[in-house]
Amino acid sequence: MKTNKPCRLFAFFYFCVIFITVNIFLTYWSLLLAIIPIVYLILTKPKRWYLIIACGLLGVGAVLVIYHFVGTYGVFSHLSTWIEKLIHVNLRQTIVNYVNNGYDIRTASFINMILFNVKTTVIYPVYNHMIDLSVVYLIVVSGFHIAILKKLINWIFYKHRKIANIINLVVIIFYSYLLNFATSILRVLLMHIVTLFSYKRKVSNIDRVCIPGIFTILVCPSCCLSYGFCMSYFCTIVIIYLVSLNIVNKLIMQILINSCCVLITLPYVILMNGKISIFAVINGFVFSYLFAVIFVWCLLTFWIIWIAPLQAAIVWLVIQIVNGFFLFNTTVIINNFNGWKIICYQIICSLLIYNLKWL
Repeated sequence: MKTNKPCRLFAFFYFCVIFITVNIFLTYWSLLLAIIPIVYLILTKPKRWYLIIACGLLGVGAVLVIYHFVGTYGVFSHLSTWIEKLIHVNLRQTIVNYVNNGYDIRTASFINMILFNVKTTVIYPVYNHMIDLSVVYLIVVSGFHIAILKKLINWIFYKHRKIANIINLVVIIFYSYLLNFATSILRVLLMHIVTLFSYKRKVSNIDRVCIPGIFTILVCPSCCLSYGFCMSYFCTIVIIYLVSLNIVNKLIMQILINSCCVLITLPYVILMNGKISIFAVINGFVFSYLFAVIFVWCLLTFWIIWIAPLQAAIVWLVIQIVNGFFLFNTTVIINNFNGWKIICYQIICSLLIYNLKWL
């Protein structure tokens, strides 16, 4: 889809905001977020650079002002507290306590991790195994999980698209609240809102990612230090680009998506764990389907306490599968992979993914 000029301005604006947050936090690897938008701008051959630069300078000033008043705290982190005071109950904690009281400690910990990003000492071994398998992004609620929910809702209301959009918006807002408006889920909420308002306009899918990115970083500059935020954005942009290639074979498409997402998020896995699984692509392919099913199952059935034995059996099976893959897993330790090494890797990786269109 051909993009209009304002969306190009937004893309460059996004780049400028990232650049200034790098200066604020003095972390070079945050520049990674700026690579894809700026490459995208160059490829779209924008005109009127003076408007783009003016928009970028406006973004720089806005970030500095917001950072001065807000600091490292996110504006939306206070929204959950305000809602709780308004309704006089902490729904997130109430649901977590309900799960803890209804299931055994292992099953409850697994469900709370999958649905609410709550990790306890009981479930940390499984979480660490997922890190070693290089697929930890699959158990952190983000755009991957919300996309599954949206597909399910769209499938149920496939004849009523407007109703589906409204339900999707309500579900995402409520889920965002349950996750304390974490940046990984806030991005998805903003993307959905942008999509609704730009449905009849010529706004590309990549711009629909960049615009929420601008807003998120403006209201919460410190989010660019979040590995989850960076991984989520890179994976989303890569998936959008690969889908735009219109590859007919769905199996090849799925393999490419998993392979490219593993490659593009490799720096963050190394920064978190200091090593990478040599079976990362295979692990990503297998566990993306497994955890998609488990996420939907847990979301739809966690409140049905009388099936606790079945839930416990399913959780036990999933944990055994993770442990089995971990048993045969082989990792490569990578030291001193930071700074400009990461930036160079990300540039090369982005160019390789872009050139897949010539295959």
